[in-house]
Amino acid sequence: MLILAALLVTSSAVSPNSSEMLRSVTDSSIAPPRTAEYISGMVPCVEGENPPSTVFTWNGHGGAAVDVVGFPGQSATFSISGIPEGADIIWAFMYEASWESLPIHAASAVFAGDSLPSVLPFDHDPGWGYDSTSYLDLCAYRWDVTHLVTGNGDYAFSISPLALSYGEALVAVYTHPSEPLVQVIVNDGCESLYRARSSSAFDGVVADSATLYLFTQADDASGETESISLNGEVILGPGNIFHGNRGYAASFFELPVLCVEGSNVVSCSTDIDWFGWHLAVLEGRGYNLVEPADAAVSSRFVLLQNSPNPFRAQTAISYSAPARSHVRLDVFDNAGRLVESLVNSTREPGTHSVHWDSGARTAGIYFCRMNVDGFTDVKKMILVR
Repeated sequence: MLILAALLVTSSAVSPNSSEMLRSVTDSSIAPPRTAEYISGMVPCVEGENPPSTVFTWNGHGGAAVDVVGFPGQSATFSISGIPEGADIIWAFMYEASWESLPIHAASAVFAGDSLPSVLPFDHDPGWGYDSTSYLDLCAYRWDVTHLVTGNGDYAFSISPLALSYGEALVAVYTHPSEPLVQVIVNDGCESLYRARSSSAFDGVVADSATLYLFTQADDASGETESISLNGEVILGPGNIFHGNRGYAASFFELPVLCVEGSNVVSCSTDIDWFGWHLAVLEGRGYNLVEPADAAVSSRFVLLQNSPNPFRAQTAISYSAPARSHVRLDVFDNAGRLVESLVNSTREPGTHSVHWDSGARTAGIYFCRMNVDGFTDVKKMILVR
């Protein structure tokens, strides 16, 4: 109670500590390049036991835009469409899929003209052996590009040389009051299969009709029994489906599906080919979706709960204002100390979003406080590692 009371006082009561300020989402500084490093502390996965898992969920007025490209060289272009003009991008990541030999290297990238940090894979799965002693790990890299995606259009990118780069994906989640209510769930990861089956679960589904997006990679065109299923029902196949419809090796699937309330499981079954699976995105619609209780923004200020929550590194914070107002949005730690000021400016009426990158902050409880025209609200955020 003492901590919450301290947060509800005016923002001037807390003095910023510049040494504790975090890099904001608009900071384009580049992390120091990391040379070849071996990923330690990861348990090798057997086939079918490292499927994509949920990294982001969101309910609101908006949708998801996804594109996948095959990677013939070291540069290519994503094309995004279907986002209404004036929409806010609340979550956007670029993904890279590559087979790497040990020691695994970091990768850096350029997206829409901005340099991105050098990163190690966020997930990997031992998979492909091309002789008796030499193997390649399937690796998945990702970069936060929320601050660089502005809506529809082409986004050129390039990635530092890797061993066998076979595909890239861009996922952007947006919000706009003119759009229908949707539920977006993003599962990402790194699953390597050979003549096997893997399943990825979407939990907490409340929509009925939906669009399922998948990003996979494989290059053998002789398969006969490959398939994609949802809740045990085949929705594509059997046949030769995983051989690279977006260029060499990379495949992109956009499939209309019907969901059940609760958990929905998508499965990929492979045949003769090696296979990589990196993304499963569900964009749901339907009568089961209801307006969030605090999403009525036409006549009052609203601070929405951050999403995802709990979160591992980044989280999106949305807020609404009924009129042009000076908004202050601050993050505090569990001791009531100011961690970062996310917004301190005049904003137009409507719903806005900001992305908070927790950087090197320790796991624990944080608070986001909104102050505007005498209105104050606080949301608890949980950072896990």
